[in-house]
Amino acid sequence: MKRFWLLVCVLVLVAAPSGASEIGVGVGYWDTEAAEDDNGFGLKVSLDAGANWNFDLRATFFDGHGNVFGVRQIDIEATPVDLGVSYDFNPEGPANVYAGGGFNYTLYKSTSFNLVRQAPEQSRIKDEPGWYAVVGVETTMQSGIGFYAEALYRQNKATVQGDGLVEFDAIKIDFAGPAATVGISYHW
Repeated sequence: MKRFWLLVCVLVLVAAPSGASEIGVGVGYWDTEAAEDDNGFGLKVSLDAGANWNFDLRATFFDGHGNVFGVRQIDIEATPVDLGVSYDFNPEGPANVYAGGGFNYTLYKSTSFNLVRQAPEQSRIKDEPGWYAVVGVETTMQSGIGFYAEALYRQNKATVQGDGLVEFDAIKIDFAGPAATVGISYHW
């Protein structure tokens, strides 16, 4: 399933520039409810859908979420892929404020380490759907280059499962929490 969603993202990113109004790269931050906060790398594509409306696609890679749950250190890689719409409040001005929201699908990968036994354990985690909301501001300078800053809230929950271990059947992890992204973008 991960390969399918990664393929969809790559196809959208390759096909999008023909009608895109913006493509950007940046640094993201996500403070989740039950796992440690993390910094990551993100991509953003916005397609014009009207005078003030945009279709947005964001993907951010985080590799350092984790926490100690009982006797286990569980490390999680999370890649939220956000697909939604946004509304530009001042698209022709020097600073454009926008707000939006939509659906989120987060790709997960987990590793588990038993702190008592001092040994790795088998674990698995399923990719999960959720939702997100965003508020941001962007500026455009000469030649279409600009900067953007966004504040997001993502709602997503995951379950880490152990393979055949009675004491490690399933651990629910709440990935809801605020996030932020800053980066540079190119507008055309």
